[in-house]
Amino acid sequence: MSANSPQSRVVALVAVLLVASVAPALAPISAGTASAASAASASFTPNVVYEERGDVANITVKTNGGGFVNIGSPSDAFWLRLKVGGGTNKITLNTYRAGMAKSRAGMEKAVSGGTLMDFGVSELNQPLGAAKYSMNVTRNGNEVGVGALVIEKRKTFGLSKQIAPTGVGVKKLTSKKGLEKHAVAPGGTVAHDDWLLVRVNATGVKGALGPATLGGNDDVMRVRFAQTNPPLNDDPNRFYGASVERVFTLADREGFYLAVDTSSHAIEPGDAYRVEFVVPKESPLTKKRENVSTEIKVVGRRVDVKRNGPGEKVVVDGKTTIRGNTSLTPGSTINISARDDDVPPFHMGRTVTVTNERTFATTFDFSDVEPGREFEIRLEDQKRTIPAIAAIQATPTATTTTAPDPTTRTTTRTTTTPPTTETTKTTAAGLTQAPVDGTPKPLTQVASKNASDGDDGGGGGGLVPVPGFGPLAGLLALLAGGVLAARRR
Repeated sequence: MSANSPQSRVVALVAVLLVASVAPALAPISAGTASAASAASASFTPNVVYEERGDVANITVKTNGGGFVNIGSPSDAFWLRLKVGGGTNKITLNTYRAGMAKSRAGMEKAVSGGTLMDFGVSELNQPLGAAKYSMNVTRNGNEVGVGALVIEKRKTFGLSKQIAPTGVGVKKLTSKKGLEKHAVAPGGTVAHDDWLLVRVNATGVKGALGPATLGGNDDVMRVRFAQTNPPLNDDPNRFYGASVERVFTLADREGFYLAVDTSSHAIEPGDAYRVEFVVPKESPLTKKRENVSTEIKVVGRRVDVKRNGPGEKVVVDGKTTIRGNTSLTPGSTINISARDDDVPPFHMGRTVTVTNERTFATTFDFSDVEPGREFEIRLEDQKRTIPAIAAIQATPTATTTTAPDPTTRTTTRTTTTPPTTETTKTTAAGLTQAPVDGTPKPLTQVASKNASDGDDGGGGGGLVPVPGFGPLAGLLALLAGGVLAARRR
């Protein structure tokens, strides 16, 4: 290219094209040439292409015999000419790099899908401005198809985050299908060693992405991860988007993604981070500073088995479901086994998947395990063991029932006897008040049988225990009787 200014090159090239387009008209036109010109055609699909400033525009053009695709014009301070073949051609135009290109090599990196024939840009050193740019297809100097490229203003909306299991390869996360299958909302936490996926939801940023972007000193845009809970008297951990494991885009989604391995970058369980996306004021993408952020906490890889027995033991009985909860990302797998080395040894292993609620469950059949036998449940990945025991069934108490002899007959005779009322009251040792006969009469004192002054041995003598009278009461009654007898004398 010459040292002339881009504007001069554009004007000169346009003049040449105008002369070229007029020259065929001055020459004699044969029937074959007229037939070829009338048969030439081209079309853009869609006819109008919309894209945000700084993003990558996808242009599809179809021709029946090839031609030249022209985008922009001298009045737009941007123009380029591509040679395309017949059939369908897919052209991509990076509106950020096209505006920043200062050489042919720079423009060739900004456009693909055809052979770059020539171009002209201003020296503004910024992405293509928001405007309408004309497009057409020419063949033999004749226009055979038209379209338009509309570049709109860009915006920054915010950040969103997802998490994915550590066992998923990063390549599987860089597609729409892979994200839908493996990535889930974090609920505020991510288990250490799992993937953290941060989406920068902004337009006009895809064109500027590259290996050297998103660093701490990038004057176009930055992504910073800063620890918000550093240890006492210690500096917080920080790292930037330029050092993460993968930065990728999806064709049908605005913005870009960052895949972060939480076992790297000096990240530790218990750390909390603020993730910030910044477009600095000096960036060619904006006229004022833009800043959005989100937060995430890193937790340990916890797996807990629910206990149902005394202490820390798990009691099993026949087919038993082992359940638990975990901090691992849904979709993660947990290797769990039940085993014992005693004779006869046994081992049963399972691989379970963590649910969306961060729980897990698997069923073992312990029917052949002797009741009362102790063994262990192992969490292989966490290198942990939980004590377990086979349930002991309680033995029911035997009950013997004797059946009645069918040859035995029981006869019951009921006799009704008129009620007889009899009142007996013991008032002193050896004296009992009793009626003389069965008819109600004044009570008289009569001697009680076997009453004597002897001991309370087997002879039946001594004080007669009367309900309500103790030994002292009996003695008083005896003294009272003696006084009464003395008076009668």
